[in-house]
Amino acid sequence: MIPNLELAEQAILAYEDPNFFAGNVSARILVRASRTIIAVTGSNDRKDWIQDGEGYLVKRSEGYQVFKGFADMAESSKDAFLAYIKSFPAPYFGVAHSAGNPILTRWALWMAQVGQKPSFIQLLAAPCTGNKDFASHYNSHEIPTVSIGLSRDPVCEAYESRGGVPVVPTLWLDEQGQEAQKDPCILGAFTEHPGKNYLRAIRQYLKAG
Repeated sequence: MIPNLELAEQAILAYEDPNFFAGNVSARILVRASRTIIAVTGSNDRKDWIQDGEGYLVKRSEGYQVFKGFADMAESSKDAFLAYIKSFPAPYFGVAHSAGNPILTRWALWMAQVGQKPSFIQLLAAPCTGNKDFASHYNSHEIPTVSIGLSRDPVCEAYESRGGVPVVPTLWLDEQGQEAQKDPCILGAFTEHPGKNYLRAIRQYLKAG
């Protein structure tokens, strides 16, 4: 599945100009070219970082397990988000960066369950939402999804050692936008994590064609 440059751009703009706030979640939701774009931000402040740090699995009634900090953020915004998105037209395209990804994947599932299944989801620098049962549940809804990770960004694998499983295989790119193998997690490589680096790599990847 091919990355979408416009969605990557909206992921950056979501930090700069969010227009939806619920619980401790912020996002940018708008209509562009007759489609609704949902762009969810990652961590914005100390409160987000504290919740991100709650990186242990908790069970949900659906039978899967999700990481508590991300789950709390998604669930605290669920009702407000579903009420808000009702007024926006299909098709729906979603994108998120960093800690926004576990929120977006939960939102996408809830949208599918109320008849508003997204047409495409793009994950950038995505930590895992939950365990293998969550990944199976997500994929049972057949939501087209692509996940992009920069090869030296440790965030993408941060929760796998705790039982997390990505919802889809990651397309690894290097800083020049070339397909690459995942490098070992290196703490200093957090310099690759910002969304602007993902935007640049995706632009180069698509340009190379």
